[in-house]
Amino acid sequence: MYRDAHILLINKPAYLLSVPGRAPENKDCAVRRLQAQYADIRLVHRLDLDTSGIMVFALTAQAQSRLSRLFQLRTVQKRYQAVVHGLVEHDSGSIDLPLIADWPNRPLQKVCHETCLLYTSDAADDMQCVD
Repeated sequence: MYRDAHILLINKPAYLLSVPGRAPENKDCAVRRLQAQYADIRLVHRLDLDTSGIMVFALTAQAQSRLSRLFQLRTVQKRYQAVVHGLVEHDSGSIDLPLIADWPNRPLQKVCHETCLLYTSDAADDMQCVD
């Protein structure tokens, strides 16, 4: 997608791991595929297995440090699109609920008003319906 002396952007397909999993059958991943061409590739962030989209990799230690800091400080703006089943009640709005992984049904998430408040950020997500 894009490459310069410091960064590499790729379009990760859904169902490709960002990094290798623990099980032997989960070794195929974006990082390993890129290491064949870029020996010093450095991970900056991950995308979930089911998520397709742009991933940012660093080609130098300095780029990785700076980019990782931007993600940590939430300076990087991300946009997600989701396919939903059924009718959405409003064309736009804000999702401001504490979410946590629904472990038995991963990668689904669920609203959690008890222990979840310890593990989530306090940022709300805006949503807008598109055709």
